[in-house]
Amino acid sequence: MTNENITFQYAELQHLTMLAEVERLAAAQFPADRLPESLRNATLSAERLLQAHQAQNLWVAIRNEKPIGFAMLEVIGEFAHLAEVNVLPAFSQRGIGHYLVDHALVAARQRGFSGVGLTTFLDLPWNAPFYQKVGFTLVGG
Repeated sequence: MTNENITFQYAELQHLTMLAEVERLAAAQFPADRLPESLRNATLSAERLLQAHQAQNLWVAIRNEKPIGFAMLEVIGEFAHLAEVNVLPAFSQRGIGHYLVDHALVAARQRGFSGVGLTTFLDLPWNAPFYQKVGFTLVGG
């Protein structure tokens, strides 16, 4: 990743209200036939973000004091689920998503989770290769 004065950290309370815009802009990159308009504008609830923040399951990439990307884990039984990874399109392809996922995976290992899962689109050119590169493998199809 190039040095662009980007820092990675646990999300702070003041970041939570800024994440919806990151999520919407990232969703806009999906083809309309794969992600309908109603889903493009749907964002995580304030309650889910606050829960993730309180559990230290929410990481942000910060530039100029504003989030440009985030990753969120949710706990499902003995597994951690990578619920969200979003990066502003202007900052895509710079390793930011990789760093965010790495932070989440390290935290999951340190907390003793037996695995980390996710759900994603396999047929989009950037999705499956990205998740394979950061260590995920296809379990079902």
